[in-house]
Amino acid sequence: MELSKLDKRLAILKYAKDLDLYRTVKPYSILTHFEDGMTVTNLEWETTEPEEIYNIRGCEQAFTLDDHGFAFLNHQTEFSDWVNRQAVEEQYLPQVVDLIKRQVDGADEVEIFDWRVSTCWAHTTYRHLQRTSLNSISIAASAQMLNSVDKEVHRYE
Repeated sequence: MELSKLDKRLAILKYAKDLDLYRTVKPYSILTHFEDGMTVTNLEWETTEPEEIYNIRGCEQAFTLDDHGFAFLNHQTEFSDWVNRQAVEEQYLPQVVDLIKRQVDGADEVEIFDWRVSTCWAHTTYRHLQRTSLNSISIAASAQMLNSVDKEVHRYE
């Protein structure tokens, strides 16, 4: 696939700074509510010079795990109870495990170790879930799969 043939846009992105602190303390961001004054992150951010972002719609199949370290997969599900942690774990995550096993040659075992809900309504739901528990904030995408990205990438801090 030739990138020059793809539609592209310039974007200014934000990255975590490479601080000396991270040589002795791992970067962290805690996704739960603390009382005022508690540190929830040791991350510092910096912006970049404009970078080219390519629209790969229509050529997703050109990206493979073996060649690129990621792949795009389409997965349809009837599951919709994303705020119910137990339902996600018992009903949706087994679908993800089966999908990965079908797509990755030799994947006899798949362990999902972290997941968080990531949708257009996650920011609103996140505030509610902050008051419940860290484990309730979940993305059903532990395999680094994206559900969909429409026009913009939204980042909620």
